[in-house]
Amino acid sequence: MTGATFGVSGAATRLEQSVSYPRFSPPTPGSWGALIVAAIVMVRYLGHGGSTDYPPEPPATSPQPPTAEEILAERFARGEINADEYRERLDVLRHGDGQQES
Repeated sequence: MTGATFGVSGAATRLEQSVSYPRFSPPTPGSWGALIVAAIVMVRYLGHGGSTDYPPEPPATSPQPPTAEEILAERFARGEINADEYRERLDVLRHGDGQQES
């Protein structure tokens, strides 16, 4: 029985000797640099929500308030004033009321 065990054990030893396992070697300075650069790129990419746009676009500005002419046109469109009133008021907005102060 010991011969059978020895034969299996010997085969396993020969198999281990014929298989070459990669040896661990410490990282080289170049690989450290690559790891650091990869970490920086990942942090910047994930820090911007996965967006590749850098720097981020500024937030949109609030829309400008409507002009007097736009408000007048909206009132006309809603039927609050008729066409004659619209033309008169539009003329006043564009050219003044025609009255001179003395």
